[in-house]
Amino acid sequence: MQGTTQAGKGNVTTAPVQSPIVSSKRQEWVRIQEKTFTRWVNHVLEPRGVSIPTEQGSLINAFQTGVNLVYLVEELTGKKSTRIDS
Repeated sequence: MQGTTQAGKGNVTTAPVQSPIVSSKRQEWVRIQEKTFTRWVNHVLEPRGVSIPTEQGSLINAFQTGVNLVYLVEELTGKKSTRIDS
């Protein structure tokens, strides 16, 4: 449910109000999606011997330098990158 409030001459739209139950379910959904995507990435990167932990936040750390991202793109496209600086 979104609300609007009068602010000077224009209207300001406020963010939807979420109940703790919805917020909790969304957090659980995000955790499941991240874990599923991490497992898929690990499957794709298996030939490279790369394994990313499935703990929450590990994906961000795994792709921080860009090297694992290049490996992922190479595996998906079947093409080698010309250069990787690590």
